Amino acid sequence: MALIPIGTELRLKKPPVGNYVLITLNILIFLFTDLFGGAAGQLVKHQWTLYAAVPDLGQYITYQFLHGDWMHLLGNMLFLWIFGNAVCDRMGSLCYVLFYLAGGVIAGVTFAALNDNALLGASGAIAAVTTAFLVLYPRVKITMLLWFFLITAFQIDAIILIVFKMLLWDNILAPTLDRGAIANVAYSAHLGGYAFGFIIAMSLVAAGVLPRSQFDLLAFWSRWRRRVGLAGGADVVVRGRPISVQEVGSRPLEPLQLTPAERLREEAVDRAQARDMANAAELYLELLRIDPNQVLPRDT
Repeated sequence: MALIPIGTELRLKKPPVGNYVLITLNILIFLFTDLFGGAAGQLVKHQWTLYAAVPDLGQYITYQFLHGDWMHLLGNMLFLWIFGNAVCDRMGSLCYVLFYLAGGVIAGVTFAALNDNALLGASGAIAAVTTAFLVLYPRVKITMLLWFFLITAFQIDAIILIVFKMLLWDNILAPTLDRGAIANVAYSAHLGGYAFGFIIAMSLVAAGVLPRSQFDLLAFWSRWRRRVGLAGGADVVVRGRPISVQEVGSRPLEPLQLTPAERLREEAVDRAQARDMANAAELYLELLRIDPNQVLPRDT
């Protein structure tokens, strides 16, 4: 069974140039080191790989642009395209590239602290980008391709896909069930990248460095807390600027001054409603002498 993300519902405001550059560099370096570079390419790949037992500082950057084979490259670039374009659009190209590289560095440091074998691949940096996407767009729909006897597509919230499928299942539960897979996948690097991306993105949003939106994780959390509070009968505190109330002088309203014709008309209506038709008729005749155009209401 294959479950692959193939798109999101987001519409970008500007081209994510920084992400395009990173994807292009990954592809070009792979073409050189693994396909067309020959011995020189293999030498570069050997020198750029991160050796956790005796790491070189430069390798914490260079290992991020190496891949084991074309399937490794294709999978990483797909996830970088799906999640990286939107994060780059929100952060801006320069900040995004720096964030990506820093995420890869932290992933490499985490791996080196727990292992002594070699590490290569962009997965740690992409993990940081993925949890940044989670912070910025938790409820965005991700279109997934499911290949299981039949091929179909469906949509799922980013928060469900990233937290439960990619983070918990792929990197924590599944490796526990299949211990043999640990030797081939750098799960510790992934988890280091996930943690870095989440913490940094949340900090940038909370500090206002990244513009807030009603769709980010902080807004989602705030709405959830309000709903829980209302459902539980908790008091809701509305914060705002204090209001000062000042008493001002006032005076009673003066009675409305009626014209003689208006006064007669009201008295005639009151007599008619009281079934005092004789007095009502006299008042109405007096009213007509003052203003021949006056009429009484039909329901009088």
